[in-house]
Amino acid sequence: MVMRASCVLLLLFMAFSARGHWWLDAMNAGEPEPGRTIVVAVIDSGLDFAHPDIDPGRIWRHGTEVANGRDDDGNGYIDDLIGWDFVDEDNNPWDSLGHGTFVTGLIAATRDNAIGIDGLTDNVQIMPLRVLNSGGYGNPRALARAVIYAIDNGASVINLSLGQAGLNGVDRWLTRYAAERGVLVVIAAGNAGTNVASFGPAGAGDALIVGASDERGKHAAYSNVGARLSLVAPGSDIVSLRARRTDFNLIMAVPGYAPGSGIQGESGQLYRADGTSFAAPLVAAAAAQLWSQRPSLDRGEIIRVLEQSARDVDDAGFDWRTGFGSIDLAAALEADPGSYTLARIDRVAATAIDGQPALAVFGVADSSAFRGASIEIRRGQSDRWRSVATVKRMPVASDDAPAQLAALPAALFSGSTQWQLRLLVESRGLPERSAMFELQLN
Repeated sequence: MVMRASCVLLLLFMAFSARGHWWLDAMNAGEPEPGRTIVVAVIDSGLDFAHPDIDPGRIWRHGTEVANGRDDDGNGYIDDLIGWDFVDEDNNPWDSLGHGTFVTGLIAATRDNAIGIDGLTDNVQIMPLRVLNSGGYGNPRALARAVIYAIDNGASVINLSLGQAGLNGVDRWLTRYAAERGVLVVIAAGNAGTNVASFGPAGAGDALIVGASDERGKHAAYSNVGARLSLVAPGSDIVSLRARRTDFNLIMAVPGYAPGSGIQGESGQLYRADGTSFAAPLVAAAAAQLWSQRPSLDRGEIIRVLEQSARDVDDAGFDWRTGFGSIDLAAALEADPGSYTLARIDRVAATAIDGQPALAVFGVADSSAFRGASIEIRRGQSDRWRSVATVKRMPVASDDAPAQLAALPAALFSGSTQWQLRLLVESRGLPERSAMFELQLN
């Protein structure tokens, strides 16, 4: 297996000076309030840690390691002062591709210094861990070791803006390993325009899976979709930091890309690109800012707050293109972690009722103040909705084995091959939530 960073064809080339930080405005990020420092591990292609818009104080420092050629803490890594290079196996995670520096800038570039861009939060230290080489490729073993390193050395948030078609054992292991240890993993959904369930590691679950939205706040056409999608964040026409002497869209053979056209700024220290790779670190930064200001929250509550406070976009309720919606940091900072309503349809599978063919609907129907739930269907997108089943409260069982919400007789679906299903969950004192599912019958 290889991993490649998740970026796509550049679609828009507008002057950055005229655009400002539109992605921060779209996220309702505002000025970050002071809080405790959160360590964010960026597992990527490394970092240009000499970039003038990266404050050295924002780079994680290993508290017990000194530069003496010895493994002072006995962790197996000699002189790992600021992280590790899992490609060249040394203590210099320098970015020769540029992707990791771009990702890091969105999280932690120095604010209000008139040099480049503003990162979303001040309350972080970045742990740069290099697993992608100068061509954008990596391997599962390096990724697994980097995740272990990040967790063992105090990272609270891990950003993974990388992936590949297909899931493997490492993908499933790493998100579960982090979740069991209370560490939040944020993963780019991928840019293949396909179901994220077939894309690793984003399809493995146990993480915040982030798709990309465009400048209108809508689903970006290239962004992967599916029931595993958590949120969307700005991913198109994004400007961030450029590692010196890099042009990663050229190296990664982005279709239609002209050499050097992504390089921005008078000194060439900025870069413009599109992709879910850049939506994910904005969510990772938002999670870090939220955790910084609300340190009593745990990993699960951070996920719940970010999802429940998202602005609904695209189809009403949870949908496969935008998940719970577009991230809204200001709303998340005020949200009650104990108040939630969940409606999600994960999949539909063939089954039988009294020997007759039927369709089983799997997903989640849950609320902190559950009142009731039902499933409706309609032909195509034009017919009226018709209620066909009531649903008991069905909390999240596991990402790998969602609960069966209902079994619907196949006779309900006669007369058409295209159907829509809608799950409605009602709560006492909370807004109703819904989830859409498009069904194509053979």
